[in-house]
Amino acid sequence: MITQSNRRYKLLDLLRLFCACLVIFIHMGLGDDVAFVPCMTRQAVPFFFLVSGFFFSKRIENEESIKAFTIRYIKPLLIVFLFWSVLWLPQITREALNLHADRSTLYVILVVLRRFVFAGIAPYWYLLALIEGVIILAVVLRYRAFLIGYFLCLLGFALRFIYELQLSGGFGGAVYQAFYNVFSWENNVIMTGFPLVFLGYLMARYEEKLIAWKQLPIVLLLLYIASVIIPFLLFSRSQPLYHIPFGIIQAVLLFLVSLCASPYDSWISPKLCRWSRNLSSVIFLTHTAFLVLFAKVFHIWDTIPRFILTVLASVLLMTVVRKLNWKPLWKVLMIK
Repeated sequence: MITQSNRRYKLLDLLRLFCACLVIFIHMGLGDDVAFVPCMTRQAVPFFFLVSGFFFSKRIENEESIKAFTIRYIKPLLIVFLFWSVLWLPQITREALNLHADRSTLYVILVVLRRFVFAGIAPYWYLLALIEGVIILAVVLRYRAFLIGYFLCLLGFALRFIYELQLSGGFGGAVYQAFYNVFSWENNVIMTGFPLVFLGYLMARYEEKLIAWKQLPIVLLLLYIASVIIPFLLFSRSQPLYHIPFGIIQAVLLFLVSLCASPYDSWISPKLCRWSRNLSSVIFLTHTAFLVLFAKVFHIWDTIPRFILTVLASVLLMTVVRKLNWKPLWKVLMIK
């Protein structure tokens, strides 16, 4: 059973904003030229999965009906996913038409539908994999099938490892083809969504034991710093870094550091936490549009100005939306 507490986990809110900013760097394509960028950014989305799995597990313990709570939990996520996916539908359709110009119209339609149902539309694949991962976790908790949960978690990571080996020229062609034909990449519910959500559940389950070890935050912080530096020292080029799942290790260590430090984060302002939490959602959901806007419309391709303008645009958008106080806009931007 998960032991409930009155902790606010303020540091987690600040780290959400940090990871949302890292996602901007990912989609600016900096990792192709600067090896240190993938050394830092690969942890961002796994961290979001861990946080979601952790808080879902904490909250579900107080619910009488796991099914009812899960439906309430995934409904707003599904609305947000569908809203932003439909918004990007013209762009996705245009890409599919260009990529499969020699195919029939029906084939192109099926390709687009596959993006919605299985692969997701970047960066909104995260929402799809999270919804599916939470549903599986809810079934595991409902029937107390914890062994199945452990098995699916380990299986997912094993399949991801094999998939990444094939990408880097190793073995595993059959696994690669099977998953590529369905998902197009490893960022799916089987290899990413459920395993990371389940790890978030485990952290919630053993939270008290982790926090009881007073020296653990220092040890974890040192391990986290090492997990960022070592890949950078081992690989002179950035491309091999994309085929090594070290980002998951970084995300786990970063999450554990913030979790174990939660008893000592009372100095952080609650208003700052709420602002960070809301801004991280706005950045994650809108940064792709802002990056395209500043690059293709205003021809701002330089890294730092483009990054700063994207963050400032997200802050401005969040401020305006909150002033308008129009709830539908709050929902699609995940503002609370």
